[in-house]
This record gives sequence, structure tokens and C-alpha cells, in this order.
Amino acid sequence: MQKRVKLLGSVLSVAVLTGCASSGEYYQAVAQANAEKAKIEQIRAESENKRIEALVQLASSGSEADRASATIALALSGRSTGESSESSVTVPRQSRSEALEWASVLLPFTGQLTSSYFGYTLGKVQSDNNAKISLSRDEAYTELGINQFRETDSPRYTPAEAYDIGDNRTEVELERINAESE
Repeated sequence: MQKRVKLLGSVLSVAVLTGCASSGEYYQAVAQANAEKAKIEQIRAESENKRIEALVQLASSGSEADRASATIALALSGRSTGESSESSVTVPRQSRSEALEWASVLLPFTGQLTSSYFGYTLGKVQSDNNAKISLSRDEAYTELGINQFRETDSPRYTPAEAYDIGDNRTEVELERINAESE
């Protein structure tokens, strides 16, 4: 029994350590994806700054039509409604293994089934023990002639003042045997 418990404990500890080690790779991948997204956002910001600088130069010099078109382009140069003003960052999600999902479905059912089985066997053993106790009590009462098990003409029944004189015989019974033999 102790060997099984030790084996089960070692298997569970190896499984837990393996699960913890495999999740580290996921978090490294998320960090790398976020770093790449940050680089892309930096490049977009730099190109947007260069475009705005070019529009400002065009608005400060050139013809009246160039200035009007540059002013309109600057006014409309804000981000469109489809894009968010904040950079998108990948948030790590809590990883769940398929085995854990199966275990969360099967373990409650298995536990309930096991509990029911042990409850049934406990009730069965208690019932058998109660039956054995009742039978042994009834046999003892019948043999002693107590209460409802007493027979009126039973040779074993003796008054309360009789006592055992050996060989499971009472004084009253011994007197009866002596009277019959004379």
C-alpha cells in the first residue's frame, strides 16, 4: 500500500512539473509577439511623423491650392475609426490542457460513483452484522429461556433463586433429576 502511495505521489509530481514547464514556452512566445508588435507600431509612428512633416512643408511653401490641400490632409490625418488609438498587445490567456478538461468532466462522476459504491457496501455490512447480532441474541435468549423466548415447560427455566452448581446445571434441575431417579 505504501509503495502505491509513493508511486502515485511521484507520478503526480512529475505531471505537475511537466505542465508547469510547458507553460513557460507559451509565455515566451507571447512576449516575443508583443515585442514584434511594438516594433511595428514604432515603424508606423515614424512613417506617420514623416508624412505630417512633409504636409507641413507643403502647407508653408507652394501655391494656394497646395496649401489648401495640405491643410485638409493635416486636418484629416487623424486615425480612422477602424483603428484603435492604443497599440494592441497580446494578453496571455490561461492555458488548459485537454486532459484537464476531460478530468474536470469525469472526476465528479467517478467520485460520486465511488462514494455510492462504498456507501452501499457499508450498508450491506452493517445489515449483515445486525442480522448476526440478532440471531445470536435470539439463540442465547432461547437457550436461557428469557422473555418471549421462554417456554413454560422448559427444563432449563428455573426460578430467580436457583444458581448454577456446575456442568451448566442449576440446583432446581438437580433436585428434579434426583426425584425422577428415586
